[in-house]
Amino acid sequence: MHKVSNPVKHPKKRWSKTHAVYLGAVSGMGIAIAHQVYHAAVGEIPDESPLAHILPEFIGLVAGGALLLAAIAEVRNRL
Repeated sequence: MHKVSNPVKHPKKRWSKTHAVYLGAVSGMGIAIAHQVYHAAVGEIPDESPLAHILPEFIGLVAGGALLLAAIAEVRNRL
């Protein structure tokens, strides 16, 4: 029989933080848009200015998604 004494170890492919940030931002954008479409479909339009309601949620979800996936990529690359 043929024995393999030293199997070749392939280096783990690193995740791109740039791609993770982009994917997280786009995902957050999609969630924000879906949330606003839900508000419109159900008829739950806030009494405040639409800009004051939509903009902070949009910015928060885009930034949050980008930070979350960047952190996941960083943790995965360190393990």
